[in-house]
Amino acid sequence: MPKLELEGDYSDRFLFNAKAGTQPESKDLTAQDQEDLVSHWASEIENDPSKLQQLASQVVREQKVQNNNFKTVQIQPIAGFVCKTKTTTALKGFPIGTKVFINICHAPEVPEPTPTATEKDIQKALRAEEGANYQVPMSLGATRYDFDHAEKACMVIDACIHTQPFLRAERDLDYRLYILELAMELVEERDKVQLSREFTMPNISSKGTIPPRMLQVPKSSLVTALPEQATPFTKAEMYMDKGHLVIAVKLSPAEAKTVTVHIQPECVIFTSKDQKKQTTRFPQPVDINHAKNTATYHQKSEHLVLRLQVA
Repeated sequence: MPKLELEGDYSDRFLFNAKAGTQPESKDLTAQDQEDLVSHWASEIENDPSKLQQLASQVVREQKVQNNNFKTVQIQPIAGFVCKTKTTTALKGFPIGTKVFINICHAPEVPEPTPTATEKDIQKALRAEEGANYQVPMSLGATRYDFDHAEKACMVIDACIHTQPFLRAERDLDYRLYILELAMELVEERDKVQLSREFTMPNISSKGTIPPRMLQVPKSSLVTALPEQATPFTKAEMYMDKGHLVIAVKLSPAEAKTVTVHIQPECVIFTSKDQKKQTTRFPQPVDINHAKNTATYHQKSEHLVLRLQVA
C-alpha cells in the first residue's frame, strides 16, 4: 500500500487556527489520529486514484484561506531571560538529564495576549483555574544544539512572545512562572520529551545568539496595520550590547533636526515637529542618568542611535 507523508514545517501554526472546511486540521489531531488519517487517504487513493485530485483540491482550498487570513513576516526576537532545566526522558540520542535552555524572548510582531481579558481573568490563568480563558501566543523556534560549560551537548529553544507580556514577566514573578510553564509545556508537546520543573535562571539574556525567523501572524495583529498617523517614525530596532540597550530609529536629516527625544526608564518617546508622538517600550528598564548613555545621529545611514545603560 502506498504511504503518504505529511510534509512541511508547522512549528508556529499551532498558535492560530484557520477554519477551513468541516474536517479537523492535522495539527489539531493526536499522533495516532494523524497516522490513521494518512492511512485512510492512502487506502482511498489506492482504491480510487481520482481521490488524489480531491485531496489536492482540499489542500489548495485550505491554503487559500490560510493566505487570506495570515501574513508571513520575518522577525528578530529580542533576548530576555533564560530558563535552564533538564530532560527526564531520553530524546533522539540525548540521555535523561540532558540540559535544556529555553530562551524567553520577545518581538512586537507576535500577537498580543487575549485582548478582552481582565486582571481577574489573568489571575485565574496564573492559578490554572478551570475555565480560564486568558492566552499568551508563543512561537517556538526550532530546537538547536549547543554545549554547556562542561562541553556536554545541550538543547536550546527560543520561545518568543509579544513585548507587552514580556515586560510584565520582568516585574511579576507569578506571571514569569506562568510564561515559563507555558514554554515548557509547548516544548514537551512538540518535541515529545518530558522536562524537569526544577529549573534555574542563569544570569544571561540568552543561551547563544537568537536567529531571526519567519512567522505567520493574523493580518490584523501587525503593527504595520495601525493607521499611518499613529506611527510618524519608522519602528525602532532594539538589541542588547554589553549591558547596554541600543535603540536605532531611521530619521531623515530634516526630521533629526526637529524631533524631540524624551527618555524614560521604561520607554523612549519621539515627538515630531507637528507634535505626533511614538512610544517605544524597552524590554527592561534603563538608567537614564548613567554617564555613559549616548545619542548619536549617523548621517550616512540616517539613523538616530541611543545607547543606554541597563538598570
